[in-house]
Amino acid sequence: MPLVDEVEVTAELYRRWVRLEAAGSSAVYGHLALTGAQTGDVVELLGQVPEDKRQPNLIFGALRFHGADV
Repeated sequence: MPLVDEVEVTAELYRRWVRLEAAGSSAVYGHLALTGAQTGDVVELLGQVPEDKRQPNLIFGALRFHGADV
């Protein structure tokens, strides 16, 4: 399990991404990112992904590639 600080860093990465990247561009991805940032289990899981592969657009693209309806 990642350290609490790592969880908050990951949550802030997703919140910031919503403000800077998804706003006005993708309401669905914005909602997913905010929900993930607010859900402890999701943020902890994301904390297990290597930091350079943790970006929301990469995660959401991978989900779509594997058939998720996002």
